[in-house]
Amino acid sequence: MENCDYKDIGEFINIGTGEDLRIRDLAELIKEIVGYDGEITCDSSKPDGMPKKLLDVSRIKAKGWSPKKSLKDGIKDSYEFDLSIGEDEANEDIKSAISILCCLSL
Repeated sequence: MENCDYKDIGEFINIGTGEDLRIRDLAELIKEIVGYDGEITCDSSKPDGMPKKLLDVSRIKAKGWSPKKSLKDGIKDSYEFDLSIGEDEANEDIKSAISILCCLSL
């Protein structure tokens, strides 16, 4: 994969694990990682959004790429990095991310 450029791949390519994850499950995962003990609430009057959020990762896998970390480990590493640069800013960013996820569709 390191030897590929945009001519090999194309303008857009999906990167992911190829596993589906509900937005609600993602919000709960983030909540667990950051130790948020509050409740995740959602506006049930909003539409459901996209029924399926699974990306087709066949093109990138055909180039020999696969994820080196699980989603949980990647979020955990990102959160730990945020903490290293300032806990207050990181906590506000995470709370905002959870709020946005709830608005998208749980």
